[in-house]
Amino acid sequence: VLNQPQQLRWKGTDAEWDPVEHADSYHVTIYTIEKDGRLTQRGKELTCSTTSINTREILYSKPGDYIFKVEAASDQTYLYTSINLLPPNALNMIANTL
Repeated sequence: VLNQPQQLRWKGTDAEWDPVEHADSYHVTIYTIEKDGRLTQRGKELTCSTTSINTREILYSKPGDYIFKVEAASDQTYLYTSINLLPPNALNMIANTL
């Protein structure tokens, strides 16, 4: 099993995380935190091979507070994916400043 991505953070409109050993790609999902605390997925899942992805289009589409989920993936058949979600108490509420 792949390790979970760690140190999830916002850098402006970029979602960033530390690399995961043996990961070939990462799947990123952005969520809006609704006023009642529910999470609503914004846009489709994004895929990249690097440890950051620009989410500007999604963040600019609706002002609010956002979190993101990162899933590490590998092309190796013996490795399974792992997921980590940026916890709400670690949020950098960038969307309110856009």
